[in-house]
Amino acid sequence: SIVREELCRRIDAVRGHRKKTGYRRQEPSGGACVEGSTVTLPLTQETSMVWVRKWVDYSGKYGLGYLLSEGSCGAVFNDGTKLVRNSAGRAEYLEGREKSEGKVASARGEGRQILQPGERIPKALKKKMTILGHFESYLSGSGSKLGPSADTILRSESVFVRKWLKTSHAIIFRLSNKTIQVHFNDSTEIVLSSESRTVTYVNKDLQRFVHALSNLPNTTELVQRLQYTKSVLLKLISSKGQQAKP
Repeated sequence: SIVREELCRRIDAVRGHRKKTGYRRQEPSGGACVEGSTVTLPLTQETSMVWVRKWVDYSGKYGLGYLLSEGSCGAVFNDGTKLVRNSAGRAEYLEGREKSEGKVASARGEGRQILQPGERIPKALKKKMTILGHFESYLSGSGSKLGPSADTILRSESVFVRKWLKTSHAIIFRLSNKTIQVHFNDSTEIVLSSESRTVTYVNKDLQRFVHALSNLPNTTELVQRLQYTKSVLLKLISSKGQQAKP
């Protein structure tokens, strides 16, 4: 996309400047993400941007479960299908492009099925809806629910995790609204928003900084993470599966 290309140019420009000043690139540090662990992200809900707030990696059996900042709960299953349900109870089931033949395709090129609150669940989706319910209960904690928001109810198509990638340094999410989110194992985080053309950085002290894509600061901690983000972004975009290997 245009935003991704611009990001790469900005990173290269900042990197070139730092080389002139003797900067040496360092990889982000941290241990591997542990399957079955739950991570809550430090971003606050003072922005309308949608991001992954919490997740659980259960790909050894079912897939990835997650909660979004606007209250929706979703899953990316190991077979490539996706299911997301907002806090008002509206669910959206999406099949991969290779499985959508003969189905009504959405603008996103995938077979799509909508389930309204109270609607009877098709037999073929019962197991996945049950798994989604378990993910939601586990991630919400104590059976609590996030309250519905106007943003959640008014969206004609749900925001969901399209792809995700786990490396030895971070976990990366690519959302359907083209947001790229990178959560590093040292608790720092990068969120790239195509809609607002901004880069959000959360440092180790959980301080959040929002920068225009056209005006990225020349700081060591941000530059090294943007460089890493650029490298894994190319791998994520080109990967055919929902979870790419490092």
